[in-house]
Amino acid sequence: MQNLSSVNKKNTTLSFWFATLSLITLFAASASPIPLYSIYRNSIGLTTESISLTAVFYFIGCIISLIILSRLSNYLGRKPVSVVAQLLGMTGLLLLLTATSPLGIIEARFFQGLACGLASSVMSVFIVESSANKSLTLVNAITGSSVLVGLAFGGLLSGVFVQINSHGSKYIYWLLFILLAICSVGILKGKESIPKRIGAIKSLRPQIKIPIEARKYLPSAIGIFAGTWAIGGYFQAFSSTIGVTVFHMNSPIISAIILASFMAPNLLGSSLSGRLNQIRGENIGILIFMLCIMMMYISFLVKLFPLFLIASIVAGIAQGIAYSSAMQALLIKSREEEKAGVLSVIYFISYGGAALPSFILGRFSNHLDFYQISLTYLIIVLLLGSLTLIYNSKIRNKEQPKNI
Repeated sequence: MQNLSSVNKKNTTLSFWFATLSLITLFAASASPIPLYSIYRNSIGLTTESISLTAVFYFIGCIISLIILSRLSNYLGRKPVSVVAQLLGMTGLLLLLTATSPLGIIEARFFQGLACGLASSVMSVFIVESSANKSLTLVNAITGSSVLVGLAFGGLLSGVFVQINSHGSKYIYWLLFILLAICSVGILKGKESIPKRIGAIKSLRPQIKIPIEARKYLPSAIGIFAGTWAIGGYFQAFSSTIGVTVFHMNSPIISAIILASFMAPNLLGSSLSGRLNQIRGENIGILIFMLCIMMMYISFLVKLFPLFLIASIVAGIAQGIAYSSAMQALLIKSREEEKAGVLSVIYFISYGGAALPSFILGRFSNHLDFYQISLTYLIIVLLLGSLTLIYNSKIRNKEQPKNI
């Protein structure tokens, strides 16, 4: 007969892996419509402006979850709130299945945003809390890269399905719906990581809070979180446009490859970040990232798709190094009970960095061509990346021992 310790370990492992799979699947679902935007242009009249709005409402949903709903799990438990996130994601997929106008896509993306915002904070903490006997490298790689790996996987899978079958979008949406349902059952069978307590209603009050010990690392982290996710938002909105407008390749699979080329390498970068101290990882990652986004823009001007792919892949690796380093710099200075709130702040800044450029440039999409929009994103990255490098230089100078 199994003893209590072995049962608890088994249930904790179940929670760990199903929380990981749930987080990846939710973000895969959120990326699944992106390679299909070129198809939706012809079938339901999706315009460049409405594509920007899909990104904006997705990020609005994320931010609402992060600042209002994310702390519910501290009171109700990680399991029920994780399941709510999956139900929201499943609702988004059902809306995509029934969408007949741009408004339907926008509504679906909003629900996906609610789901992903809730999952990115709650499930990330659930993974950490359920990681007993798991290596720190594995846990850091999962929490630092699951979001972008999910986005890459969902986009690529969607592109492949539609390339094979013109009705593939319905198959991919149903497949992800079933996966989320299975994940919900797995989460419910796993072990809860914190006790329930009263105060859930009070937790709905919007709150942004960083522990005092971590605050000096926040300005440099803002440059990384906002700058890298601005480009992530760019790829989510314009991966189809890049293929069609710049390289004249109108194919869902090409759109999916473009999206995956930036998102997937993040996993490698997150793993590499563990070999560097936090400030060094931030500096190396964001500097390479800035250079790669410059190279990406040059590839647009000279119409070289291989150069674009190289720049995009290396940028994804650099993002993983910088983002994971900045995340760890904040989390390492936070107590266990503070980590859910810190993760909410991290993702709030990240989603804000993605949403704000999408919203502003979407308003001017009728007056700016795609190259001008891309140049604006490059300028944003250079400004925010410079903020990180300058502020980290000040931190390093303060921490160096002074000669007496």
